[in-house]
Amino acid sequence: MWWFDIPMHILGGAFLALLLGAIFFKKIVSLNKKEIIITILLGVVIVGAGWEVFEYVVQHMIKGLPLANFPDSIKDMLMDIIGGFLASFFVLKAVKRYNTSHAITNL
Repeated sequence: MWWFDIPMHILGGAFLALLLGAIFFKKIVSLNKKEIIITILLGVVIVGAGWEVFEYVVQHMIKGLPLANFPDSIKDMLMDIIGGFLASFFVLKAVKRYNTSHAITNL
C-alpha cells in the first residue's frame, strides 16, 4: 500500500526528529542552525536505516513476505528524511525560543 507507506515514513521521520530534539535538547541548544538540522537528520537516517535492515531480516526469515527491496528502501529513507527535515524547523524554533528567553534572564 504505497499510499499508506509514504505518509507513514514522513510522519515517522517527523516524530523521530521531534523525539531526538526533545531528548538531546540541552546538548543541541549551543549548536548553530545547520549543525542542529544535520544532527537531527543523521539520527533520523540511522534509525531509518536500522528499520530497513530489520525489514530485510524479517523478509528473509519469513519466506514469501515481500517487505523490502532496494528501490522501496531508498524511497522509504527519502520520506524519513523529508519528515525529519520538516520537523527539524520546529526544533529550531524551540531552540531559538529557549536561547532568547535564557539570554534575557541571564543578563
